[in-house]
Amino acid sequence: RTTGPFLYIPLTDMVAKGQLPTAFGSEDKLAPINRALVFAFNFFLPWVLFILAFSTMSFYLHYSAPALAFILVGVMLLVPLGCAVGGMKAQAAQTRMRWLPLSVGTLVINIAVGSYTGAENFMRNMQPFYDVDSLNAYDAVDPHARGQAYMDAGRVRFAAEAAVHTEYSVGFKNLNVYCVAPIMAANQTYADFWAVGVNCCEGGKFECGEMTALAHSGLRVLRDDETPFYRLGVQQAMAEHGLQSSHPVFFYWLVDPKAEALDMSAEGSRWYLVAILFSLLFNLFYGGLASNIAK
Repeated sequence: RTTGPFLYIPLTDMVAKGQLPTAFGSEDKLAPINRALVFAFNFFLPWVLFILAFSTMSFYLHYSAPALAFILVGVMLLVPLGCAVGGMKAQAAQTRMRWLPLSVGTLVINIAVGSYTGAENFMRNMQPFYDVDSLNAYDAVDPHARGQAYMDAGRVRFAAEAAVHTEYSVGFKNLNVYCVAPIMAANQTYADFWAVGVNCCEGGKFECGEMTALAHSGLRVLRDDETPFYRLGVQQAMAEHGLQSSHPVFFYWLVDPKAEALDMSAEGSRWYLVAILFSLLFNLFYGGLASNIAK
């Protein structure tokens, strides 16, 4: 039994040859079983394409082989293209298939929205998780150490003498406020480790991450859309407070960075489930609409 897009194109060829007069003829209504077929086609196929597009752009394939991920999304677009070709054949045979243009559009929408929301989930949740998960974990890191010695750090627990010196914090504003504060020992003027966050130092009070007595660890920040502004914040702190820093490394200041990393992954999974649910509801609605149009 053939399913998916490969079912539809042979059906339109059969219509053009007059082999399915009761199913898609220009006068006869669809039999109930064929209306169910139209519903299944217009519900199941777009939903599956949404799931595939979202998964491709959201998870590890996008991280390990981004070019392949984009190629696969492009291949998915061949499905609505095939449906459009089949529709033109049916139109040339004067076959009544009023639901077809909407079907092609819905397939494209599902692929586009699935790809876009998947890419957003990747950028916000999964890429930061994959970044830190692929790096090393260090314990008892000396705050006097040079940053270049820990460029492969994903999770760090600092030595007991290290602390976030909020009195040297700076907020660099570029639409958002990118906040930085050095992680140092007492009376230290050189700092390559920095606690950071966005919009969490208004009024000169640094409140990024978990500023509690239990927090003594860092989760590496590698987001390309944030780190350039943190570097500018470090330069500003150096100018304002006389600090020195040659290879700044940025961290979220946390109690348990491993748990925080796992939360990123869990949030990515929640995005996935919610997206699938909304796509399910949308395509259920459209499947019913298409089957009614086909009456």
